Amino acid sequence: MLNSKRRLLISILMLLCLSAFYGGGFFFIKLSLDGFSNLSAGALRIMVAALSLLFLMSLTRHRFALPRESRIPVLLNGTLFIGFPFLSLPWILNYLPTSTVAIYYAMVPIFVLVLSRFLLGRDISASKWIGFLIGTIGISYLALSQLGPTTSAPTEQDATWFMMLPHAASILSSVALAAGVVHMSTIRDFRPLQYQGYSLLAGCVLALPLFLFNAPATFPGWIPIAGVVMAGLITTGAGQALRGLLVQREGATFTARNGYLTPVVASILGLAFLGENLTIAHAVSYGAVVTGLFISAQR
Repeated sequence: MLNSKRRLLISILMLLCLSAFYGGGFFFIKLSLDGFSNLSAGALRIMVAALSLLFLMSLTRHRFALPRESRIPVLLNGTLFIGFPFLSLPWILNYLPTSTVAIYYAMVPIFVLVLSRFLLGRDISASKWIGFLIGTIGISYLALSQLGPTTSAPTEQDATWFMMLPHAASILSSVALAAGVVHMSTIRDFRPLQYQGYSLLAGCVLALPLFLFNAPATFPGWIPIAGVVMAGLITTGAGQALRGLLVQREGATFTARNGYLTPVVASILGLAFLGENLTIAHAVSYGAVVTGLFISAQR
């Protein structure tokens, strides 16, 4: 009994650390955009994370060994479930506040449940469907409430559908992240560090040419460099490693619950250091997402 409580406590602490890592990622990427372009910031983040995980892999028992059955999943995870969210996030943050994007990402746990139903055939109770519906209403309200000026508003000639693109990209990114969690839970001989490390290396196949063609022409400054390095080391490198360990330890559903706290961390950093404002729409939307998460967590 004592061992089970200790195990749960350690898992909760890991979950809190993961929420802090992910919540800080929006802040670090925002800092990096003062000296890097959208693509170069996202690409460099992936490359820094890949190098950090290669180092961590060298310290493990399996070192660089990857089971044969994991090779194709690694390519899929690196190019789609990691590549798309990480490369699109800097562009999204040009148009949306960090707190807004974090609320969208809070939907990841609910998307995990839905994808588990349709991809793995797992049963979903009525309460989980109700939770998904409430969360969906919340993020839809948030998107519709921000059809006015944003942090980098397009010109008046731009169509309304263009205004919705950052919101759509945020939702697709959260779906991709959820799919990555579900995907990991299906692998039998799962080695978290090796799986995530090689996934990031696969993502580098996309990231490296994008960085070379979009590298800054002048020195970007130490603060943007620190931002992109911290995003790579902490949010992506340590975050992806910790997420893999938690999926192995507690499963996809437990791990995805970091979505409860990630928006809180992102909002605090945005308010304190980026001069962002929280609106009633933020409060209502986050309340709906948290309510949906709570209901969906019920049996």
